[in-house]
Formats: sequence, structure tokens, C-alpha cells
Amino acid sequence: MLNIRNNAAALIFLAILISSNARAIDVHPGGERAQRIEKIADRYEKVSPFDIDRNGLLDAAEQNLLAEAIDKGALSRPVFRGPPRWMRSGTGTMTTRFRSLYERLARFDANRDGRLDDTEFEALESEFSR
Repeated sequence: MLNIRNNAAALIFLAILISSNARAIDVHPGGERAQRIEKIADRYEKVSPFDIDRNGLLDAAEQNLLAEAIDKGALSRPVFRGPPRWMRSGTGTMTTRFRSLYERLARFDANRDGRLDDTEFEALESEFSR
């Protein structure tokens, strides 16, 4: 039941993120939209080392490593609009948020190298501009 809630919260969060970005950000190169997409891609690259098997999903062991990094302060809470504060407190929720963001962006990382190259980044930008 908790996983269903976490997945639902992650989907709501992603929908809010995408819809707020689509409405509130200019589409000019170098504008706020490009900066936000770069920040999201940067988060992906920070979380990708925790995906040890490079399958685009964070299993339980990988999530535990991610949670330890969050506890140690190696990763901070993503700074962008999202779900209400009560949904984003605590390491477990932060781990879920990072995992959710990573797994949704992993589909753009075609070569699974943990970084979004120019072509992959353009695909991400294209998705956000819809």
C-alpha cells in the first residue's frame, strides 16, 4: 500500500512539475525553461551512479545506497516545485523522489552511461516542450 502511495505521489509530482514548467517558463534558448531542464538533467546525473546495474531502475539495494548518501548530505532535496511539504519530508520520501525522477529520465539515456549527451538532452527538451 505504501508503494502505491509513493508511486501515486511521484506521478502527481511529475505531472505538477511538467505542467508548471509548460505554463510558466519561456521557450527561448538560454531562458528559464532551458535552465530548469538542465537542473533536472543534472539531478539525473547525480543519481545515476547509484544505478549500479545500469538498468534505469533503482532496486532496493541501490535505493539504500541512495538513502545513505542523502543522510550524509551528499545529495540535497531537489529544488523545484512539487508536492505539498507533508509529502516531501524525511529521507525515505527524498529517496523516493530521487528514484522517481531518475527512473523517468533514464528512458532518455539511450546509451545508459548515466549522462545525457546532446542528442538525449534534446529528446528531454522536446518532451518538456509538448
